[in-house]
Amino acid sequence: DIGSNAVGIGSHVLLLDTEFSEEMDVYLVGSSESDPDGNRISNESPIGEAILGHKAGETVEAFTPSGALKFKILKILE
Repeated sequence: DIGSNAVGIGSHVLLLDTEFSEEMDVYLVGSSESDPDGNRISNESPIGEAILGHKAGETVEAFTPSGALKFKILKILE
């Protein structure tokens, strides 16, 4: 457990899509528990990999099939 200072598996994270100014509320889970429709994203997904280990206030870049997306980690709500 890396605590609530950085995003880890099991973290409940509030993200901001910087391009569309949309907030996303997601849970970072292991690949077997992933459920994108239920806001549960896998640590192996592009967004999951991008936010893993980062802290609130940081902006990360996720390389998705539709291109690079930037997200600001607003809060870690664990």
